[in-house]
Amino acid sequence: MARQTGKTDSVADSCLILGDRYSRTQIGNILIFGPREGQAALDLDRMHERAEYRPYFNDIVDWKGSTKGTIVFKDKGTRFSREPGIIASQASASEMAHIEGFSAGTIVLEEAQRISDRVVSETILPMGGAWGARIIKVGTPRLRNHFYQSYVDPTYKQCISPWEKCGLLNRYGAIS
Repeated sequence: MARQTGKTDSVADSCLILGDRYSRTQIGNILIFGPREGQAALDLDRMHERAEYRPYFNDIVDWKGSTKGTIVFKDKGTRFSREPGIIASQASASEMAHIEGFSAGTIVLEEAQRISDRVVSETILPMGGAWGARIIKVGTPRLRNHFYQSYVDPTYKQCISPWEKCGLLNRYGAIS
């Protein structure tokens, strides 16, 4: 997708919907990675904003269990009563980050083109092994790295939004 087309907003909305859906089916937590912690934190901030001001999402979030770095979804009765519901959390995918030891049913790579192939293959993808995780890569392709390989791999589904169709650019007359 093009720059400034609402990718982060789309990720935030999608993660809220998946968190609600997963809390009924026990499919595993949601991990959001960015090339730096700030990018992943931005996604979680948007999720907090949306959940707080939209009545439906506000009702599905366990606000007492949530923190600035996590969103906890209310348990829909699929787990033991003392366990939390599905948790969405964020982390840095930097080469220097220590992110081993997590597992998830959904792994989101925000600005995927900026995350190294080594971190993706050796650290992040194994986190989804136990769950058969859904891997979501979001970004603007630049190199022939893991992001490009996912694009040409027929087992991945692509959602492509050409920059010419960006509503924001059209609204401000940048495209004629």
